[in-house]
Amino acid sequence: MKKIRYRDLPIIIVGSLLIAQFIIGLNNESFFKLIFYPAYYIDLLGVSAIVFLVWFVIRAITIRLDQKLSWEIRFTQRLFYQLLFGIGGMALLSLILTVLHFTFVIRQDIREGTFFVYEYPIGVIIIVLLNGYYFSYYHYALNRINQLKISRLKNRLESFQENTGSQQIDEETPELNPRTIIVSTGAHQVPLAIEGIRLAFKKGERVNLFIEDGNDYLINQTLEELEKRLPEASFFRVNRQAIVHFKACKSFQSIENGKLKLILDLNEEPLIISQKRAPAFKKWLAEASH
Repeated sequence: MKKIRYRDLPIIIVGSLLIAQFIIGLNNESFFKLIFYPAYYIDLLGVSAIVFLVWFVIRAITIRLDQKLSWEIRFTQRLFYQLLFGIGGMALLSLILTVLHFTFVIRQDIREGTFFVYEYPIGVIIIVLLNGYYFSYYHYALNRINQLKISRLKNRLESFQENTGSQQIDEETPELNPRTIIVSTGAHQVPLAIEGIRLAFKKGERVNLFIEDGNDYLINQTLEELEKRLPEASFFRVNRQAIVHFKACKSFQSIENGKLKLILDLNEEPLIISQKRAPAFKKWLAEASH
């Protein structure tokens, strides 16, 4: 799956200033009176820096968890770690930073004011809302990506049909067409032309198909079932986890014990081919390349 890119740095900067102003104004005079006090600007700068840092770390945690635990596959685990690090950890970080701000900038004992009564609980609520913001951002962006995938698949399929002269595929029974495979993208199932597949990779119970533009799609088949449908002249089962198209084979090199390391023309990790399958792979690749 394509990684979600959070292009929201301007939002973080502006949002940090607005949140800081909101927090400062909780137990102070109106904004129009505060602007005449020099101490206000020092406080605003300090609180804005705290909010920015906490927000940015939440963003970094979210990106890291996106890479390791996607919402749609491991929802329960993802929710646990998002709560642990994205909310619990950030509540602790904001407390530490605020104590430092009170101690070294404001030079006031944090226990003397209303921080733990008003500002801190509201700050925790803001942290929860920021996590909710990234949850919503993720699913909105994912839906946009899936819509784009569907559009590209339809265009590729129409082009494939025009080039091969094949008949229009019945959307109700697309699996009957030997030149297509049904893939899942979001809540949709669409036909994918076999000629566009470059790699089939099994991870856990999931099997994903990667096409030449780098997009990947989930299929509701095992790797063994898929292997039977793919033409042997173009596809090779390199190991228990992967089937590769010859056009995806960028290079290979010998490694220990007669194994091969296959470098792909995709942004994926190299594949390891066993000593037993190495000769068959070399023969297949030489024949497929001609």
